Amino acid sequence: MNLKQIREKNKYRQTDIVDYLKQIEPCMSIPLLSIIEHGVVLTNKETLKALCYFLNVSPSDIYTKEEMNLANCMSRENATHTKKVDRHRNTCRPGCRLSETAYKSLKTAVHELGYMSIQDWFNNMVLKTMLEYERQERTEIAG
Repeated sequence: MNLKQIREKNKYRQTDIVDYLKQIEPCMSIPLLSIIEHGVVLTNKETLKALCYFLNVSPSDIYTKEEMNLANCMSRENATHTKKVDRHRNTCRPGCRLSETAYKSLKTAVHELGYMSIQDWFNNMVLKTMLEYERQERTEIAG
């Protein structure tokens, strides 16, 4: 059973879940929940915990074994140390320079927030920014 099915079975609206999750994830929105429900992105660890608590389910009720094992595949313990050819479907590589202290702090924070990598966190931040931008545009058009 996926997240949308669980939500509908329990007769919750997306707004019910979004309102609750905003306590954990201030940028949570209906469009973001929708793409999570459709499996486009996986939640971070804290959001998953909150979803499970709210819906009274376990992570295995929301995600398949393969999706949950994805975290293991991406862990440092399983990473190989040989350089691989970059065949990633995402070809754009934005970059920035950080001090070593800022980078170490960011890396720790990203891990503590439940992201698999800085790239995972960055992709999520880009998505949130685009959703916020679209919301502002709709507000300006309506107003």
